[in-house]
Amino acid sequence: MNEYLKKLLAARTAEVVALQVTMEATKDITEARSILENIKATNGLIDEMKTEIAKEEARSTGFNPLGSMNLNTNVPAKVEDNEKRYNEAFKNFITRGTVIPAELRTNEYTNTTDASAVIPMTVSNEIIRKIEVVGEIYNKVNHTQFPGGLSIPMSSITPVATWGPKSDSQKLGANGSVIFAYYGLEVKMSQSLISNTVSIVAFNNLFVTVATEAILKALDKSILVGTGVGEPLGISKDPRVTNIVTLASTDFTFKNLSKKVNASIPKEARAIGIYVFGQGTWDVNLNAIEDTTGQPMTKLTITDLGEKYRLFGKELLTTIHFEDFDTAASGAVVGVFFPPLQYVINSNLQLTATKWIDNETSEIKNKLQLIADGKSLDTSGFVIFKKA
Repeated sequence: MNEYLKKLLAARTAEVVALQVTMEATKDITEARSILENIKATNGLIDEMKTEIAKEEARSTGFNPLGSMNLNTNVPAKVEDNEKRYNEAFKNFITRGTVIPAELRTNEYTNTTDASAVIPMTVSNEIIRKIEVVGEIYNKVNHTQFPGGLSIPMSSITPVATWGPKSDSQKLGANGSVIFAYYGLEVKMSQSLISNTVSIVAFNNLFVTVATEAILKALDKSILVGTGVGEPLGISKDPRVTNIVTLASTDFTFKNLSKKVNASIPKEARAIGIYVFGQGTWDVNLNAIEDTTGQPMTKLTITDLGEKYRLFGKELLTTIHFEDFDTAASGAVVGVFFPPLQYVINSNLQLTATKWIDNETSEIKNKLQLIADGKSLDTSGFVIFKKA
């Protein structure tokens, strides 16, 4: 396993070097930005592989990096032992319903046998890491951890730099404030799905994969189409977004699209915003549109991380939460443009797990709960695209 990782690490490192050479040689700013994104993503994979290789070597050699130092490691060792015990106890709680021992439940909510269990830190951190890496829309927006129910000045979230001493009124970069609610995002996981996992590694991998996929789908959906009732308010549902552009089938030409889409975006938002459209709208209506000289107006880049799209030089993401233009009804939202840092998901990403019985199926299930909210900040750079 270690040798395989080392070979893969060497290949990835060589890939980064080749990308850097290509980026330095290109004169196309769009291509350079795309290459830079690939370099960042590959460097992230390299860091992960280095961590795994170090862990493998430590396990195989029994090397203790603190062993040669005159440090008292009894306390950390005890803490680590308790973490391992809690991780195993949590696995048994999820897969078999075994109550977690009282001495390990430092974050219990009640004293009953069906109390919630806090997800182990190692598992929770891995879920957070995957959410931030994999989440195509979520990882673009702003993330905060403000307490719910408090009025937070927008300048605390998106500060603005100014020259010299200013009065308090001049220091406020964004007008107004925002109040985040406590909305519970629930992931209901069948016990039969994970009851057969025996090892702690297999359990962690499956649990993280299932939980991450469900959380990401819900967060990405809420950012775009959330109603604001019991869930975050999505961009396409926010009444403060008044820049609405209607598109007809005849608008998907360079001249018409440039006039309607590109011209609708405020200048200050152009360099920092992204498009989001349905996959079918990209495939059928947007991809391969050419300008008057035959140059493509869009760009498709295929990497080992998937397909990357650009429209008018700006990043374009696709989603299942907007209808495809050709099949959408008149007046339906088919896409949006927005600066990602002007939308905030507020959550400490602390997950808890609870057992419950689905009376309709008589099946024991695990309910994971995450407290979060999401809101737009300054919507002046937001655009909603609807079918005419």
